[in-house]
Amino acid sequence: MCDGLLTKTVAEAYIGASSVRARPESAGGAPAPRQWCALSPTTLVSVTASGRKEFHKTNPGDVWGISGAQGSVPLGHGWLGGYYSFNSGVGPSGDQFRTEVAVLLDCPRVAGGGLLVAARDSVTAHGEVPAVFRTKLAGLAADAARHTAARWHCRGGLGRTPSGIPPAEPPPTDLTHTAGVCRGVITPGLAEVTGAVQAQGSAPGLALSEGCALQDAEGSLVLSLRARYGPAASVARKAPAKFPEPGRTESPFPGLEGDRHDGFAGLQTVLRMSSRCERGQGTAHYTLGLPGSYSKAPLPDTRWAQMLRTFAQRSATRHGCSLPAELSTAGEP
Repeated sequence: MCDGLLTKTVAEAYIGASSVRARPESAGGAPAPRQWCALSPTTLVSVTASGRKEFHKTNPGDVWGISGAQGSVPLGHGWLGGYYSFNSGVGPSGDQFRTEVAVLLDCPRVAGGGLLVAARDSVTAHGEVPAVFRTKLAGLAADAARHTAARWHCRGGLGRTPSGIPPAEPPPTDLTHTAGVCRGVITPGLAEVTGAVQAQGSAPGLALSEGCALQDAEGSLVLSLRARYGPAASVARKAPAKFPEPGRTESPFPGLEGDRHDGFAGLQTVLRMSSRCERGQGTAHYTLGLPGSYSKAPLPDTRWAQMLRTFAQRSATRHGCSLPAELSTAGEP
């Protein structure tokens, strides 16, 4: 099904019908393939070479997941990738969620050395995306990843069909009990100067974007640490200095309309690091950013540097990358 992208029974099980009218499309071949298939007006499965020159031109509405603008959850189960969800607003039947599972494959024969396989869908729910929906979407992505790996002779072991995915990033915790990728990255002195009293971070794992957000007593962002790998790093490197303003975007994929993507924080990147990675991850990027409204006195450079260095080194180690290079100031992610 879908020109060999999906197993027919898997697609039928996901849609819940014995007959699926899929719409396959493709553009480009080796070494920069691009393939996608619409299973329904909201369900899309796509494959994109991480080295395509066109990759970073994809509009913000379709890269919000991998670019790390929103929270990410490591997919686990042996996969390099993650689950992303975005609450686009409340409708008459509940919260409207846009969801995505993205997996990066190590494929030396394609441009950039990697293929990004993504499954996306929308769902209406109350509070959070149901666990069964998250698991089914991950299973769809895993099936497409296996077919893609065989077609393009990708190397490395493939993961298992996911049996369960946490719903979102862990809730914020006070700085004495930081968890996940936030653990140990901020000292008491830094907390006092920034006004941060709590932190919210991604679970440690192998997602394509990881983040630690430090917040004040009102829950407002005061500082953001972000690690990006593969296409997520490519998108961030080509993006403007701030995340896009909310607004309507047009999808490059047929059959899907653009959505409004509210909640992008206007971040100013002030420090960055990079490292070299295997498994198709390319050059990873690590950034320290401040919200555009930040007005507190700047911190000493040595303390900025140590905070980002600690965060970057731990993330790079998990992903099997080289130790991050020395810091530089930056005007872009």
